This record gives sequence, structure tokens and C-alpha cells, in this order.
Amino acid sequence: MPSFELVAFLVSLSFFHGSEFFFAFLYNRQDLSRRSWLISKPYCLAMLAAILEYSLESMIPALRAKWISVFGLGMIIVGEIIRKTAMITAQHNFTHVLQSERRDNHVLITHGIYRYFRHPGYFGWLLWMLGTQVLLVNPICIIFFITVAWHFFRHRISFEEEQLHYFFGWQYDEYAQKVPTRIPFLD
Repeated sequence: MPSFELVAFLVSLSFFHGSEFFFAFLYNRQDLSRRSWLISKPYCLAMLAAILEYSLESMIPALRAKWISVFGLGMIIVGEIIRKTAMITAQHNFTHVLQSERRDNHVLITHGIYRYFRHPGYFGWLLWMLGTQVLLVNPICIIFFITVAWHFFRHRISFEEEQLHYFFGWQYDEYAQKVPTRIPFLD
């Protein structure tokens, strides 16, 4: 019988990807594609590595602590809430594909959750992603995922902020000075 941790992990993966596609369908139907599921080969390999580490470490019960897994599940839930709140708040302005041209209906979102996080979608995803590894009590994958995610965010946020400055000028600069990303070492 599958463990609580493994079931919670698989349910969280299913919910995350299903809801990402749903919100892309709801708010950005014109951009809807297979990529809207946010599943790639490297991502699948990372999740398989997580399951492999969990399976290997499950053979040593002393490495498992239920409270750590429950804490990880809490991180997943909070991460999902932050990310989905960002998607609902930004609506059509929240896209999975970085924009290099401003659309006619593109506006700078600074209300709701965006008053507290400059990139709440990224922050929520980071918390969710780390939560999946805390849930599984995967110390090796936690370190690996943090490293890969930080490099991903460093490049992606830098590009996105250049574009937002280009689209919105001083309005974005003023907003960026007031509102942090809350992603460690990226402010």
C-alpha cells in the first residue's frame, strides 16, 4: 500500500498541473498549448529522482519523521494558495510564456497579493516545489531543487523585470522599489 507521503506527493503533482492548465484555459486561451501543463522532460526527470530518493530512503525508517512530511504538505498548500491567488489576481496578465511584446490589454498589477510579493507566482511555485521534497523528506533533492530553482529564477526574473520596465517604465520601477520578490538573494 502506498504511503501517505507518496500519495500526497502524487495528488499535489496532479492538482498543481491540472490547475495550471485550467487557469491557462480560463485566462489565456489564446496561448493554450501542451506547454500549459508545465511538464517537461527535465521536470519529469527531477520528479522521478525525487521518487527514487524517497524509495531508497524509505528503506531506513529512522530517516522518516511524520512531522516533517506534514510540514512539507503545509508548504505545498501555502505555495498553491499563493500561486493560484497570483493567477486569479493577474488573470490574463499571468502567462506561462515570458512576453517580449506588450499586449493591448496588458496592465501592471500592483494590487491584491502583488502588494506583498513582486512575483507571487514564482514565490508560490518555489514554496510548492520545496514542499514536495520536504513532504518526501528528500534532503538530496531539496539541495538540488533549491540550486536549480535559484538559477532558473535568477535568469527568468531578470529577463521579466527588464521587459516589465520596458512595458511600464517608471511605474514598474517605483513598484519594484517598494515590493520585494521575497525569494532569497534575488532582491
